[in-house]
Amino acid sequence: MTMMMRGIRQFSWLARLGVDRRPLRGLFGLDGLNAPDDFERLGRAAIAECRRLKTEITSSPPSLRTVQDLDAISNAVCGVIDAAELCRNVHPDESDTFGLSFEQLSDFIQQLNADVDMYQCLRAVTEDVSLMTTFTEEQQRVAQLLRAEFERDGIHLDADGRQRVIDLQNEITRSVVEACGRLQAQPLSMQFQHNIHATHSYIEVPTKALRTIPLSLRKQCIEQPDGTTAVPTDVTMTNAVLKWVADPDVRKRMYIAGNSCATANLEVLDQLIATRHALATTLGFETYSHLATSDKMVGSPQRVDEFLRGIAANLMTKASEERALLVQAKTKHEGKGFFPDPLPLESWDVPYYMGMLKAKAFDLDARVIASYFPLEQCLHGLGLICDELFGVTLTTVAVEPGETWHPDVRKVSVTKDGRELGTLYLDLFPRKHKYHHAAHFTVRCGKQLPSGEYQTPIAALVCNFSPPDPSRPSLLTFAAGKCPAYLTGASHGEVETLFHEFGHALHSLLSHTEFQHLSGTRGQLDFVETPSHLFEYFAWDERVVSAFARHYATGDPIPAAMLANLKASKHMFSAMETQTQCLYSLLDLTLFRSQPLPFVPPTTTQALAELQNAHTLVPYVAGTHWHARFGHLVGYGAGYYSYLYARVFAAEIWGKCLAADPWAPAAGRVIYDELFRHGGAKEPMTMLTSLLGHAPTSARFITELGVTDG
Repeated sequence: MTMMMRGIRQFSWLARLGVDRRPLRGLFGLDGLNAPDDFERLGRAAIAECRRLKTEITSSPPSLRTVQDLDAISNAVCGVIDAAELCRNVHPDESDTFGLSFEQLSDFIQQLNADVDMYQCLRAVTEDVSLMTTFTEEQQRVAQLLRAEFERDGIHLDADGRQRVIDLQNEITRSVVEACGRLQAQPLSMQFQHNIHATHSYIEVPTKALRTIPLSLRKQCIEQPDGTTAVPTDVTMTNAVLKWVADPDVRKRMYIAGNSCATANLEVLDQLIATRHALATTLGFETYSHLATSDKMVGSPQRVDEFLRGIAANLMTKASEERALLVQAKTKHEGKGFFPDPLPLESWDVPYYMGMLKAKAFDLDARVIASYFPLEQCLHGLGLICDELFGVTLTTVAVEPGETWHPDVRKVSVTKDGRELGTLYLDLFPRKHKYHHAAHFTVRCGKQLPSGEYQTPIAALVCNFSPPDPSRPSLLTFAAGKCPAYLTGASHGEVETLFHEFGHALHSLLSHTEFQHLSGTRGQLDFVETPSHLFEYFAWDERVVSAFARHYATGDPIPAAMLANLKASKHMFSAMETQTQCLYSLLDLTLFRSQPLPFVPPTTTQALAELQNAHTLVPYVAGTHWHARFGHLVGYGAGYYSYLYARVFAAEIWGKCLAADPWAPAAGRVIYDELFRHGGAKEPMTMLTSLLGHAPTSARFITELGVTDG
């Protein structure tokens, strides 16, 4: 069921399959998971358990047990498929087993999504008014959500229609490609991510031009005897060159090279768009964007479009003023007196001059700032916030042999009042074949078990911070404002990234729900980013940062003036940066709306060019296709707007509860009780209205960006 795809996260069923619960021994502390090959066996066992549960559902009268058993089916499948997905992204073993397990269970999920017998049993429950009135609010909600998800997956279609849906879903999750001389099934999403990182191209530039790039990054380059250096065009190095290198010719060449590779993804994206559109129309939706938004808070693609254009319109005046500053700086530094007229602002200019002007205006040196943000102190800061606001304790504990997938991984026990809430694994440093970005993975969701015990959640935080070396610990960068990576080439600050992803993890770990289907981040997509965006505020608040930011060598606290300047710089170019986020969201929405695309020619690159020129003040660069490296087009699909949508909610929560005092325990209790604890067990707007006292609006978010006349 779609309920299974949303519930891809746990291992509780191991106990029911006869695996004992003795001290932790396997991967993630789970007995029976000791080697990649174990996934095949565990997958077979999960399928057998699901079939047993199906028999119970279809042979018993409609009752609460029907809903509980459906949730248990989801729990069983998710326990394997989620663990396999995490391993595929982080495990040093490059075994095909992880992907094959995902494929096997994805097929089984599609069969369950089309199971008429189970749907009819659930439908009988939801239509029995007297029975439903005996349910708790959460029980009623999960029953209705599960029914709606069956129906969104085409259970109402005839047998041929249901098979068509299964075939299309499998086409999306599996595509036959040639690998190592043999045909191998690989999801389109995996192809897209693989192509992002598989292109090993370089540009050769004068070695002296790279002196301003951090040494840790220069080590990835190949210095030549002739005074040039071969620089890889991967995302990280492209961003670094665009941010740090003064030579405009080098920046231009890197921008074009870095944003014109991964060409194979243009075809992958075309296939994905066509298949998703066919799926949506088969299910009775006008476009895939209508299908994707039908179960979200926003409700429709039209409302997404209105939201994004409304934000962008409010930003245009301030964005124009910001652009004028960048043009002035470029003309001054590159005109050399020979250009009386302003020089044109290009995409490869934006991150460099944004950084320059922020540093000049606020006396900021990124390397000096980073020295006050050693990783361990930032983790300590997160612990302080959890303890003070939520009464939650984070404790690093020893791992059992075989419990983690790499020696760098550490384990954190999360407790409240002596009660175990869950386990968090931290995998924070880069290595070969590891997931390249930052993400929160849920291995197991919280759930009430039939035995009366509570299944505690297991989550993993996966990041790629600079590792420690003999001379200093891992130091996190702190970007003064978000500079979107795919258009401007600059990356998010690592401190903010850590706090953002931790907000996701905490949402998973603090929720306490009866059903795993509603646990933690199992809420609506355009709501679940709210806790993560809320936690970003702590990373910028001087009252919080001053409590943990310490120089790695001297132990001195971060100077108040430096911290004040850092905060003041945050929104210096916030309108242009947010305008770019609107572009990402509009592109994502547009590609999955009307087909063929309403452009001439009707290609994704033409869509990108016209949208960028219409909705930002930085022109599209001919011949480039940065969207071929924008993985969220695959991961979301008409859902990327959720980031901005949730930022509006987070701005309201911060203003209402924490702006006056970010350490207020009373505010923390309210946020815990009204937001974190429920996961997806309550309607998001109900939670927000209860927390805020009114329905949220975008006014505070716009004001925070420095727009006073919107």
